[in-house]
Amino acid sequence: FLKRVILLSLPVMIQQLLTNMLNLCDTMMIGGIGENAISAAAIVNKVLFVYQLILFGLSNGIGIFISQYMGARQEDQITDLYNFGLGLCCVMGIVVTGILIIFPQPILGLFVQNPLVLADAEAYLGVLLWTLLPFACTSMISVACRVMGRPAIPMISGVISCLVNIVFNALLIYGFPCWGVIGAAVATMIARFLEAAYLFYASRQSLPALKLRLKNHLPASMRWTVIRKALPLMGNELIWSLGLNMIFINYSFIAEQYIPAITVVDNISNLVYVAFSGCSV
Repeated sequence: FLKRVILLSLPVMIQQLLTNMLNLCDTMMIGGIGENAISAAAIVNKVLFVYQLILFGLSNGIGIFISQYMGARQEDQITDLYNFGLGLCCVMGIVVTGILIIFPQPILGLFVQNPLVLADAEAYLGVLLWTLLPFACTSMISVACRVMGRPAIPMISGVISCLVNIVFNALLIYGFPCWGVIGAAVATMIARFLEAAYLFYASRQSLPALKLRLKNHLPASMRWTVIRKALPLMGNELIWSLGLNMIFINYSFIAEQYIPAITVVDNISNLVYVAFSGCSV
């Protein structure tokens, strides 16, 4: 049993490590542009952090039911649940994208007041908005693969995303310095789309139950049950992410020049949490 747990946990830990290393590399590469660029990327990432954790709660809530049907070997129900979860995550992605398109300045203005930083942050966010929908798909597919005993699939997607992001960061940040933070955002966007594409392909090849289906046979009562179970998880992640963001906002109000230092410390601290999050997931 312990061997099985370790074999399931290691790929998740490696994926978490790659994600955190990617954020650290992003910070280091963007640091070559200047402190304003680091601050701009940091506040955008804090905004997207809330969205990512809400998706984490939603997808894991649906994953509970997928694992139950996996144990019962009911493949059709897994397909229906998977498609229902994928649809919910995409709706969440569309809603958040719409909010950030309409209210970018008021939301970013909660973190900083420096007009130069806000301008860079708005430009950075304008590109990353295109990553919210593929990230929603990635979140649901990754959870489905893990609960069905294929954690290596999201791990490999993490390797692809990390390598692509680093390569394109180097090309676009240093090869086209006039792009500034937009180059870093484009690199992230390319990595997100390739990651989602790989997950769609690999999950369908390895797990036939994870196929797209236009007609969903999931009963309405079951849909509401899934939503009711997922809501507390989403609420927990929302409260926790907002609490961390409030700490960040307090630091930025003391002095905005602290933001780059806080960003570096956060990235290093996240490396410590890799083992805990890998085992728990």
